Amino acid sequence: MTQYCSMHPTQPAWWHCPRCEKYLCPQCIDHRKGGYQESEDLFFCSACNVKVDQLDPAQFLQPFWNRLHKIFIYPFSSIPALGLILGLAFLASLFNGRGLMAALLQFVFWAVMLKYSYEALRWTSQGRISPPPLSAEVVSDNFGIVFKQIGLFIALFLIF
Repeated sequence: MTQYCSMHPTQPAWWHCPRCEKYLCPQCIDHRKGGYQESEDLFFCSACNVKVDQLDPAQFLQPFWNRLHKIFIYPFSSIPALGLILGLAFLASLFNGRGLMAALLQFVFWAVMLKYSYEALRWTSQGRISPPPLSAEVVSDNFGIVFKQIGLFIALFLIF
C-alpha cells in the first residue's frame, strides 16, 4: 500500500520517522553527509532530528511498464528539442553534396546532434523526465565525449 507524505499528501513518502511516526517525502527530509570521510548520505526527520527509515523503493517508483509509453513521447515533449532535431536534419539534407566543405558541415551537424543526445541521456539519468533545455552550454560544454564516440566509431570501422 502506498504511503503519502504527512506534509504533502499528494507526494509518495520515501522515509518513515520512528519517533514521530510521520511519513516524509524528499522535500520534508533533512539530508546530511556523514560516516567515514563524510561520504555517506544520512537522512533525518526535520521535525524531531531522528534518523529515518527508508521505505521500500516500490513504494515511490512506478513499474517500468507504466512508464514505457513516455519513451515514445519524449522527443515531442520539448518544442526546442524537436526544433533542433528537425533543423539539423533539414540542414544535413541541404548540404548533402560532394566535397570537403559538405563533409565537414555534415560532420558538424552530426556531432551537435550526438552531443545533445548525450546531454539528454545524462539529464534523464538524473531523474528528469523532460529533455534538457536548448542552450549554448548544453550543446557545447564537455564536447570531448563526442570526439571519444567518433574515435570509437572509427576504431570499430578499421577493425571490421
